[in-house]
Amino acid sequence: MSYATPHHAHEYMKAASLAVVHQFALACQRKQVAEKRDLLLRKREIDFNARLGMFFGPEASISAQGVRDSDLLIKSPVLEVELKYCRPNAAQTQPVNFWNQVIDKDWNWLLGLNASGSVFKKSAWVVFFPSIRIFTLHQCFRIPQARMVGGLLPVRDYAPFVRMVAPMAAHPSRLEYTQPAWERDVVLRRLGVGAPIRVRRQMIGNREQPIWGLVFSRLGHEAANDLQHLPTYDF
Repeated sequence: MSYATPHHAHEYMKAASLAVVHQFALACQRKQVAEKRDLLLRKREIDFNARLGMFFGPEASISAQGVRDSDLLIKSPVLEVELKYCRPNAAQTQPVNFWNQVIDKDWNWLLGLNASGSVFKKSAWVVFFPSIRIFTLHQCFRIPQARMVGGLLPVRDYAPFVRMVAPMAAHPSRLEYTQPAWERDVVLRRLGVGAPIRVRRQMIGNREQPIWGLVFSRLGHEAANDLQHLPTYDF
C-alpha cells in the first residue's frame, strides 16, 4: 500500500481536480451562457465526488451527502477527502450550502486534524466553484449576518478564501470576488496559542472557466519549510 505524504496528498488531489475542471471545459464548449448556467445548476456534490473517484479507480469509495463517512476515501494512495460544490440553488437566489456546512464542517475539520498523528498528512479539502462570469460569490457563499462584528465580517469566517474575496463596499455583509489576479498557490496561517496551523491552498484551473476549484491540505513543519517561497496570509 502506498502512503501519501502532505506533498503527495496535495499533488494527487490537484491532478484529480484538474481532470474534473478540464471535463467541464470540454462539456461547455460552444454552449451559450444560459446553457452553461443550466448545466452548472444541475450538478450536485455527489457528481464531483464520482468524477474525483473515477480518477483513482477501484481504490476510491464515495459517500453520498448526509452519511457519516468522508466524501471520498481512497485506499491507495491513502487519502481522505471532504468536498464542497459552492453554487446557487435552482432559483439562483442563495447558496445550496450554508455557511456552517462550508466553514464549521469542512474547513474546521481540516484545521482540527491532529498534527501529532498521521491523519492530517493524508487528508484534503476540495472546493469547486462555478465561473465568476456566470455567478457572483454572494450566490455561492454567504456568511450569516448575525456573525458580523461592529458592522464588519470577521476574516476568520471566510478564512479559506482570504485575499480572493472581500466585503462589498455598498453591502459590508456580503462578500464579492476581488479583481486583481490571485496567486495560484499560497499558505494560509492561523495564529494563536501554540504553534501556528498552516494550510496550503492551490487554485485549480482558471476562475473564468465553467468550473474551477481550490485544493486545501494541512502542512507539517517540514512541508512548511519546503514551501517558504509561497505567499503567506494570516487569518
